[in-house]
Amino acid sequence: MIEYLNQKRAESPFTGHYTLKETEAAYCMMNDSVVLDECKIRVEYAAKIVLDTVANFKCNDVVVVDIGNSVQKFYSYIWWRRNMNYTLFELKLEDEQVGIPKSKFQPAIDYAIFRDLQKRKLISHHQLYGSKKQIFEYEEDFPQFEWQLSADTITIQGYVCQKAEADFRGRRWTVWFSPEIPIDGGLWKFNGLPGLILRAYDASEHFYFELQSISYPQQTGICLYKNKTKRMTREKYRELEHKIFQAPFSPYDGIAVMNRETGKHEWLPADWSMPYNPIERE
Repeated sequence: MIEYLNQKRAESPFTGHYTLKETEAAYCMMNDSVVLDECKIRVEYAAKIVLDTVANFKCNDVVVVDIGNSVQKFYSYIWWRRNMNYTLFELKLEDEQVGIPKSKFQPAIDYAIFRDLQKRKLISHHQLYGSKKQIFEYEEDFPQFEWQLSADTITIQGYVCQKAEADFRGRRWTVWFSPEIPIDGGLWKFNGLPGLILRAYDASEHFYFELQSISYPQQTGICLYKNKTKRMTREKYRELEHKIFQAPFSPYDGIAVMNRETGKHEWLPADWSMPYNPIERE
């Protein structure tokens, strides 16, 4: 592993070779929030996402869609848990830490998407490396998907699903939706189908979502957590995100990391870059 440190591009920290210092990770506080709507249905998906195409490293995440009458929220439960535990630590409430599932789970989705059903707007909240307690927000109209419907059907957890395909922002998507659950949207930015999507994946299978469970929680709110927020356009956000992946540690003139193979700290220079495989390529 040492020879990688002499190159501009090193192994991604997601591969497990390196452990970033916790103080440099992106965390937000969750002790102050506003309830946007009541959650009527909660849908959980198992997510398998390739963050590093160089090492073909795949994260196992759990993503959640909370569905209300006027608002839907898409987010990573694993990332939510990390932020919540960070909040409890900051408030000196370590004894109330949220349970940690098996280590096979890692956060791959570091953002939440709020879907305003009345205004037909998507509001995306992103966290980035080095942006502690900061949210980057952009808003867009519901994107248009030109779905090509197929007569093919499969059954997923007892629900009959129909196949649909579409090209969207640089990826070819295949989804399986169930007309038996007449809910449009929910999963990521997908919309325009007459049923809830229970499985979705791109042609390379770098992003793969599969239904895990559907529940009907009682008296559960769809929350917006209050943090310092910087608003921008989607185009400006993507420029910023790409820049940060090209040199995530440049604000610090580099960073010390732990090499899990040797157990020793090593130094990654400021011009070291991380593999970049965004869900939207354009």
